[in-house]
Amino acid sequence: MSIMDLKAGLGGAVMKKAALIAGDDGKLGVLVSTASKKALSNKGALGGVWRDLTAFIRLLGAWSRGEYREVSWRALVLGSAGLVYFVNPFDLVPDFLPIGGFIDDAVVIGVLADSVKGEIERFKAWESLRDRRDA
Repeated sequence: MSIMDLKAGLGGAVMKKAALIAGDDGKLGVLVSTASKKALSNKGALGGVWRDLTAFIRLLGAWSRGEYREVSWRALVLGSAGLVYFVNPFDLVPDFLPIGGFIDDAVVIGVLADSVKGEIERFKAWESLRDRRDA
């Protein structure tokens, strides 16, 4: 699946909502908080995308707090779209289904993370430097 396939599948409504949220630090902060809580309570179900998801959450949180601004608008919108999709319990495969409820979420997060991998890696490097400086 490509990022273009994913954008088409997410639909204009999710991407438009993501762009509005990405442009509003307050709304983005609420989305980050909601996604963080859901991620923590569903870590096992998320499997291999756990690290990508938590990196998106940390990156968008740092952006919303004004701590990190070295990220493209594209990455902000795609990350926001991924979190909007993730927090919605009634997405393509509803999250309440006992088997496979998070499969679609994992695919969406994985594709989005791959599409902005360089930006996520730069953020992680910045985080590491900040943590060493603050220690």
